[in-house]
Amino acid sequence: MSRFNFDSVAEAYDDYYNTALGREIDYLEKKQVGEVLKKLPTGSMLEIGCGTGHWSAFFCQNGFKVTGLDISEKMLDQAIHRQLPGCYFTPGNAEQLLFQDHTFDHVAAMAVLEFVDDPDKAFNEIHRVLKPGGYLLIGALNRHSKLAETKDEVIAHAQMFTPALLTEKLLNFGEPEIRGCVLLNEEGKPADYKKSDIPKEVLNREGAFLVGLVKKIH
Repeated sequence: MSRFNFDSVAEAYDDYYNTALGREIDYLEKKQVGEVLKKLPTGSMLEIGCGTGHWSAFFCQNGFKVTGLDISEKMLDQAIHRQLPGCYFTPGNAEQLLFQDHTFDHVAAMAVLEFVDDPDKAFNEIHRVLKPGGYLLIGALNRHSKLAETKDEVIAHAQMFTPALLTEKLLNFGEPEIRGCVLLNEEGKPADYKKSDIPKEVLNREGAFLVGLVKKIH
């Protein structure tokens, strides 16, 4: 189950991406995710917590055939309304995936496992439905970033990851790669917007958005 009722914010959820701040953060997140996607052969992808289909559209644009799953019916309604070619949307629970073992070439979960009641169950289910040799792509909110200090009603319900905790979870699949982005300044704005002079170790440690990638070895 979800730690937050996303039905309550579904209709206005994508308005954020039309703001200046939303566009900046989206640019940085997609730049980082786009880099790691280059390592994945195209194929079927289960996107857990697809929400309004924001990331689903990006994955489809990069050649993946996406099955988007979400527990919020109103968020799914927004995703279906997009009419994205190559995307199929269905209701479902991350802690109890209604798919057979080894169904998908890849699995993605973008800022969603923070809101699952039992993340370990979700990771176990992901491992079960992911094909051996397939990739798991995680977008995670970083507890060590300034984002954790926000009073936003949605973020306040998140059980955020640390880089170490995300690494620990992904080690159950194989050898993970963790990248950070969206380093926030004191005003809550991304200090790394269109910049390349911030050390990677700082981004990986304090970036608000962590991108984790791992290839399932067994």
